[in-house]
Amino acid sequence: MDDTSQEMEDNPPPPAPPVGKKSDIFDPDKFKDIDKRASEAPGTLSLSFPELITYLTDGLTSDLQKLRSLFMWVGTKELLDESVYELDVPDTTPYYYLKAITESGGASTNLPLLFALLCKLAGIPTQIVEGFTKRDVSFTVGDNIEEPNYRWIAVYVDGSWRIVDIRLAFLGVRMVAPDWVLVEDSGQAVRERPSGEPTAVRVQYINERCFLPDPEDFIYLCYPKDPAWQLLAEPWSKEKFIKTPAVTWKYLGTAWHLAEKHEAIVEAPGGRCCVSMDQMPEEQCAIRYKLFYNEKRSKKRFPDKLQLDNFVKTVRSKGQLSVTTRLPETGIYLLKIMDGEKEELCELLIKSTGKTKAAVPFPPIPDTGLGFSQAAIDAGLVDPSREDGLVVAREGDKVRFRFRTKKPMEIVTRLVHSVLPSQQLDHRVALEEENGVITINVKVPWHANNPEFSLQVDAKPKDSEEEQLVNVLNYLLTSDRELVHSIKGQEQQLREDLEAAMADDDVHRLEGAIREFRSGHVKDDDLYAKACRRLVDVHRSAVESAKNDEAKLAAALKDADESQVAYMLHRSEWLAQAEETYRRMRRLSCMRHKVQNLSGKQVSEIQTYNHPHAGVRAVVMATYILLGEDSKTVKKWKKVQALLRRHGRQSIIQLIKNHDVSKVDKKHLDSALSLLNSCTSEELPSVSVSAAAFYEWSKAVVDSMVEEKKNDNAITTQHDRDDDGTAEDERKNDNNDDNDEDQGTTEQEEEE
Repeated sequence: MDDTSQEMEDNPPPPAPPVGKKSDIFDPDKFKDIDKRASEAPGTLSLSFPELITYLTDGLTSDLQKLRSLFMWVGTKELLDESVYELDVPDTTPYYYLKAITESGGASTNLPLLFALLCKLAGIPTQIVEGFTKRDVSFTVGDNIEEPNYRWIAVYVDGSWRIVDIRLAFLGVRMVAPDWVLVEDSGQAVRERPSGEPTAVRVQYINERCFLPDPEDFIYLCYPKDPAWQLLAEPWSKEKFIKTPAVTWKYLGTAWHLAEKHEAIVEAPGGRCCVSMDQMPEEQCAIRYKLFYNEKRSKKRFPDKLQLDNFVKTVRSKGQLSVTTRLPETGIYLLKIMDGEKEELCELLIKSTGKTKAAVPFPPIPDTGLGFSQAAIDAGLVDPSREDGLVVAREGDKVRFRFRTKKPMEIVTRLVHSVLPSQQLDHRVALEEENGVITINVKVPWHANNPEFSLQVDAKPKDSEEEQLVNVLNYLLTSDRELVHSIKGQEQQLREDLEAAMADDDVHRLEGAIREFRSGHVKDDDLYAKACRRLVDVHRSAVESAKNDEAKLAAALKDADESQVAYMLHRSEWLAQAEETYRRMRRLSCMRHKVQNLSGKQVSEIQTYNHPHAGVRAVVMATYILLGEDSKTVKKWKKVQALLRRHGRQSIIQLIKNHDVSKVDKKHLDSALSLLNSCTSEELPSVSVSAAAFYEWSKAVVDSMVEEKKNDNAITTQHDRDDDGTAEDERKNDNNDDNDEDQGTTEQEEEE
């Protein structure tokens, strides 16, 4: 019988897209009885087409039922072992075709032909479709296919044309090609170089996905010579078919989905590229891969001394799972991506070209993968501060990670480098736990050649004595922005950096993130305005936390004055009060230095006075009261003289040097103020230099405390004035910051 493409019916309906999907017309559970009866057909029926058809279609009322019966009968026959078929029969029997299928090279022609004959005899309109497939053993992803290399069946059932890939439904070939050298297997360095000619191993199975596949899936695998038999409303071009990555039925039958940007051939300038899955099954937390090198196409042998371990890495980021490479050798690679069960999903050809940078391996990362995945959720971790597995961090940066645990957990963390022992890095990681909230603080170490580290988190329930700690969460800390941009894109990374900085309390980090965000020209005024408001809050927190430390307050005020939101800060009452506090602190420091510059002789002079000047006595008494002495004690001059004779840490100069103004209570303040008001600064220098210095220090302390009390009684919880303009206005008016500041000052003066 003719084995070319042919019509199996005199007047079949023209090809057209089917109405509905496979799931709309076919439920496997409803065909179990038909499957069972077909698989139990007597062997003698293979000697007669009429008797076989009668048996397989007996009692069936629809073409779909008949089609399923024919399909299962073929699938349960021996299709590989030629020795099973010993009879010499004519070509008008099913037995003849079954025997021909088992012969070398016979399946590609005779299997579609047999199934088409069965369908025709059962009265089902049938078409053998000739075309191209990427599942052929000799095909390499990205290669053009000049001549048709495959056949499948189109059948008209339930009012529509449907597809049956009868060959791959039952037969598969595992190909071992000598040109491809396996160089890395999911982070492990290997070197498997097949020898000899290409070898093929044929296997038999039943693949249900090949029975009535939806055309929009099947087009990824096979392309018909006649485009009408794509059965698509919007047919593909052959060029699109060739350029699309090679995928498997596992990929098509699940939620895996490559990002639209990817083609079959991926360019990797300098050995760098990124392949991303923008959809994946919820239960999947990792993917596997195999990396091959083609020595024939690369026109060179892969270096024997070069071991590829951790030069490919999977990263979870914002709902994407990406495979990123740093290939140290130019040439042609084949990347096979598999799911967590090591079932193949897709293949892409990688062309590593140009001068490769000093390729350094990624730090080791457990199979759990990078990012807050299902493994962390299953372990009882919730509310992570960082879901992405990729964290941009430079040497010296302090990076914080937070999450909650649903139940008491034992948590162990470690920082891992590709070269440095983890023990050397232990002091760089601090773990804190409070009320079920886990905080991990990392200070990023330095390494000249490879400044990348993985943070690995292991966990187990505290009440479990038998369970071992298991890895549940990992992050990659990297300063490689090229890597980050290849995975996320520059704009997305700038957004994430800004959002992460907003969640932290680091002024400089947020200032830098806002600056980068603006210089990147990211169009998101709402996020920018929100970040500016957050920056105001962070500055306020920094200023208020430093109000008792002159040096820290000076630094916080300097940061505020140089901030990108200085025009907003200068309108706030709290900043004005902080600046006034700093001025008082500076004055107090100056007075303290004057006291410290006194000589021992100048201080001793006062304690020699048996009847001191009234002003000197009042000043020294006030000074000791502010230093914490009781007012009744210092009323007696002899007691004061005894205090003045003390040396070392108890000397009056050392006490003033180490004095904490905030510890002066109202009683001591009022007593000191009353004494200081009884004298003037003009009369003291001519009487005693040291008394004049004590007066200036005491007066500075009292003034500072009085002013602070006034501020405490004032309304200090005034909210920052919100900027009335939009973020876009803020950007346009950056040059008018000085005017805004002047306006804010004027408004403040009017209020005062």
